[in-house]
Amino acid sequence: MKKMVLLLATVGMMVSLTGCISQFSPVVNDVKLNEVDFSQASTWREGESCQLKILNLLPVGTASVKNAAQEAKISKVLLTDYNYQWYMFFERMCVKVYGK
Repeated sequence: MKKMVLLLATVGMMVSLTGCISQFSPVVNDVKLNEVDFSQASTWREGESCQLKILNLLPVGTASVKNAAQEAKISKVLLTDYNYQWYMFFERMCVKVYGK
């Protein structure tokens, strides 16, 4: 009985700490903002691709620039934006792409 309680406590602790080991680092300084013509921003298309991780183990979906660009039929990516949301047992990461 004591071994079972210890095992459950250990597994519970491991599951609750899995979000602490997650790391994603996109390419930083990928775009030089002073070289982007924002006067045409109203004509840009916008695409988004998201991924949900359950207990940081089970990924659902794909958060990638390629998928977001394909969704919006963007052939030239001008800007990318990353959005992260963490919940108790879930992590949601989205990539938003702007382009022509």
